[in-house]
Amino acid sequence: MKIFIFFFTLSLAIFFQVSLMQKIDFYGVAPNLPLVIVFFLIFFSDNYKKTMFSAMFLGLLFDIFSGVIFGVFTLTFIVTAFLAFVLSDTIVSRDNILILFFISICGTLFYALFSVLLIYIFSFFNTDNLKIFLNFIFFRNIIFEAILNSLLIFVLSPLKRFVK
Repeated sequence: MKIFIFFFTLSLAIFFQVSLMQKIDFYGVAPNLPLVIVFFLIFFSDNYKKTMFSAMFLGLLFDIFSGVIFGVFTLTFIVTAFLAFVLSDTIVSRDNILILFFISICGTLFYALFSVLLIYIFSFFNTDNLKIFLNFIFFRNIIFEAILNSLLIFVLSPLKRFVK
């Protein structure tokens, strides 16, 4: 039953991201709910396999429903989760909330830049697709999205007892 609720929550996050979050924004910026869930699991769960599987599952669902070149978000979620997990385990302590903010901001920025790079590579170095996606990234104010993601993780932190 716990597994069903977990997968339902992940699927619900993708549904909200591709449908409702485009309409609900804060000054033109909406949080990336699947990425927030991945960071939440990285910070508050000690289960590496569960976190990486969640990143892969969220990436696959996001690829299916987003309409972008298939595989971009799967690879981006996996690499971002891996780097954030390594950074949170080896370099810093998880006890300091400012460190968690820093990691989630850096992870969100990496996520955006890495997805742009993958779209550029997967479109066989076609600069037309890159220009369209770069305009999309810059209009969404990726730095403000990173801050919003960090704040959302902080707001959701009381739920950490459910992921142990």
